[in-house]
Amino acid sequence: MSRPAFDSVTPARSGGSSTVLSFSHTCSGNDRALLVGVVANDVNVTATASYGGQSMTLLKQDDPGATIRAFLFGLVNPPSGTNTVGVSFSISVRSAGVAASYTGAEQSSPFGTVYSHVAIGVQSSTISNIACGVDDGLMSFVGTGGDATGSLAPGADQTERASIAQSGTVTVTAGWADDLAPDSVEDSQWTWAINRRVVHFAVPVTGVSAPSAHRARLLVGVGL
Repeated sequence: MSRPAFDSVTPARSGGSSTVLSFSHTCSGNDRALLVGVVANDVNVTATASYGGQSMTLLKQDDPGATIRAFLFGLVNPPSGTNTVGVSFSISVRSAGVAASYTGAEQSSPFGTVYSHVAIGVQSSTISNIACGVDDGLMSFVGTGGDATGSLAPGADQTERASIAQSGTVTVTAGWADDLAPDSVEDSQWTWAINRRVVHFAVPVTGVSAPSAHRARLLVGVGL
C-alpha cells in the first residue's frame, strides 16, 4: 500500500480584476500529480488552466448560484522544476487560487470522483461519505466569497496547506488542505467566522502500489 505524499503548495491571487491568474509553482519527486483550485468573483465566468505549457484537465466546476464560481484542475506527471501555472478566464474577474503537487501518485488515472458542496450565507461546509481507497489521499479545495475576508480552517484530520484572499467588490478566499491517510468513508470540512458563499471540492487521489524505481527492480528481478 502506498498513498500520495505532499510535495509543495503555492497560493496566488490576482492583482486586481484580470482575465489571467499567473504564478510559479515547483513540482519535484517521482510519480507526480498536480491540482489547481481557483475561485473567481463572477458566477458567469469560465476558465482553462495550464502548467508549464501543458493543458490541465478541468475536473470540476461549480457555483452557489450567485456571485462566485470555482474550478478544480488536474494534471498527471506535470513537468518537474519550477513552471508557470496559467489560468485564463472568459471575462475579467478578481480571483484567488492554490496549486498543490503530490508525489507517489498513480500515473494513469489518479484523480477519483470529485465531490462538491455549494451554499450561500453559511459559516461552514461539510462533504460527507467520501469513498476513499486504501491507496488514496483526500485533497480539498474551498473557495468563498462575501463582503469581507475571513480566515479558513479545515476540519479534523485535515492538514491546512494554504489560504489566500483577494479583496474587492466581492472578496474571494481560497484554501487547500489534505488528509493523506483517510478512512474508507471520510468527511471533508471547512469553517470560517462570517457568513459567506462557498464552493467546496474534495477529491481522492490514488497512490502507486509501489514506487517507480521499486517496480523497475521487481521487473528486472523476474527477468522481464
